[in-house]
Amino acid sequence: MKLLENGESETHLSITEEQIKQCHAQMMQVFLFRAELALRNSQHATAMDFANKAKELVFKEQLKADSLCTASYNFGLECYQKELYNYSKEWLKQSIEIGKETPTVKSEQQASSRQLLALVYVELKGDDNYANALNVIEQSILEQPEVKSIHLKIKIKLLLNHDDQSVLSAFRDLSMHPQLELSLALQTVTLFSQNQRTELCLKALEILDRKYQQVHENIQVQLKRLELLLSSRKFEEAKDVIRGELIRANNHGKIFNKSSLKQLHLLLWEQANIAFENKEYDNCLYWYDCSLQFMNHCTDDKLNISKLQRNRALCFMEQKQYEKALEITLEADEKDKSSPQTLFLLHKIYVLMNDNDKAIEAIKRLSHISDHNQKETVHGLICLAAQLSFQRGNRDVAGSILKILVNSYPTENIGNKELLVPLRCLARLKFAFLTKEIEN
Repeated sequence: MKLLENGESETHLSITEEQIKQCHAQMMQVFLFRAELALRNSQHATAMDFANKAKELVFKEQLKADSLCTASYNFGLECYQKELYNYSKEWLKQSIEIGKETPTVKSEQQASSRQLLALVYVELKGDDNYANALNVIEQSILEQPEVKSIHLKIKIKLLLNHDDQSVLSAFRDLSMHPQLELSLALQTVTLFSQNQRTELCLKALEILDRKYQQVHENIQVQLKRLELLLSSRKFEEAKDVIRGELIRANNHGKIFNKSSLKQLHLLLWEQANIAFENKEYDNCLYWYDCSLQFMNHCTDDKLNISKLQRNRALCFMEQKQYEKALEITLEADEKDKSSPQTLFLLHKIYVLMNDNDKAIEAIKRLSHISDHNQKETVHGLICLAAQLSFQRGNRDVAGSILKILVNSYPTENIGNKELLVPLRCLARLKFAFLTKEIEN
């Protein structure tokens, strides 16, 4: 401190260049904090003004720009998540621009900014935005050829309606990436299918067929091919895939994982259901028979095998092949002795074959199912059996079923309104029998 002639004092402060630089760095952080605060309050123009002040300070004073680059990316991400795509675009473009001029910003960070910017352009929609998205993602791939970037490039090409050759070229790049997972590859094929690019799908699957040679992976490729062929109604080619790839692998003891097996059965049963609805019973049996070949290796899947056999039996019943239907339903009964549906189907077949005793025996077994969760199902099926016998004019069977129904109610339920229905029906039936005897 120095004393001046007029009695006042003067203080001299010594500030180093490093201290000034630290001060500017702190000012930059303040600007970014205020930008973040403005953004949270939806004051987007104010937020950008503070970010620009921070940017001017960075380049004027040659400060490290990494934090500014990261902050701009984070602001862009926040706007993207809030679906404020135009604001997100501006923040991300700024992040990329700062990254270009900052050697310490890693290429991975630049690639992430470009990936997100490409997604923003996709969300903004329109050919011009899609073209911008493609340009941005291609730059990202040059910097950092990540799997998700190539996948996004393919998606954008589809949005721009590029021809199959152009899209397939990008798919080849994807297939050669060492970090590609089969699930993403198949997801990409699904994307082709959703865009009605059937031939492109098949060519892509050929590439995957060569890439994934291990059985458990190749099976998933073949399942995707089967799904595609079935949806395109190329049934003969689909059957070739089943016979040539899937059944052969199955017969050689290749184990399908549960997910693949479930997918296969869903595809086969869907086709069988369509054929049944169209009364194409031989075709329906073909799809169920294919499913059965795979199920025969699954000793722990008795319930589904039983259901499958019931479905096959229904086809033979429609073809009036009752002996064959009975044989198959008995196999289903062996797999699941307590299935109400199987016992009802047995009853129905015996009625059609005029074997009343066995028809009644099947209903007796049905009434003895003790599983409380199936109580309503059992009751409904017994009532339906009685109704069907009435409709066929088979009063003997109908009467026996009504007796079984009445006796299946616990004694404490006597007087229950629900019990009055079968009792009334049984009384009418007995009265009809007496009337007939009197007339005779």
